[in-house]
Amino acid sequence: MSRYTVFIIQHDDQPPLQQPAPNWPSCYPILYHDIEAEFTDENAKRLLRRSYFLCKLYIAMLIAHSCADIAIAISAMNVLNILAELIGSAIYLILLPIGDFFGRHLSLYVAFKHNNETGFRYYFIGESSILYSWNFYHYLYNISNYANSPSYHSYDSSL
Repeated sequence: MSRYTVFIIQHDDQPPLQQPAPNWPSCYPILYHDIEAEFTDENAKRLLRRSYFLCKLYIAMLIAHSCADIAIAISAMNVLNILAELIGSAIYLILLPIGDFFGRHLSLYVAFKHNNETGFRYYFIGESSILYSWNFYHYLYNISNYANSPSYHSYDSSL
């Protein structure tokens, strides 16, 4: 039976690698996000700035869409429609911006930071999942509106 000897080498003269403190989001920092400090390539900075701007624009678009949906539901004067729109808008405003930031922008940010192909693949998967979730929700919404419309239920079978 062979015996192994394990040596532990300590490097006390080198300080530990300092990780930057989390700074994003500003209300409750959970991760470090600084495009200007972490990237030197101007093309990467420009793409990441545009990606971050698109995240903010996406949130603004979701807020406008939710307000329009709630206004349409209020004009119908149906309590169940108003409640359904409030719940749908809350789901929209909670899940989709988080999915957009982490699934699309942050995967692109990490891909540029570490220069790996997998991160770029995750970017395209995140982008397509946002588009498909948006379309899936609208298909379900349109089907439910069609099923609940008065013209659907007023079909006269005696003709």
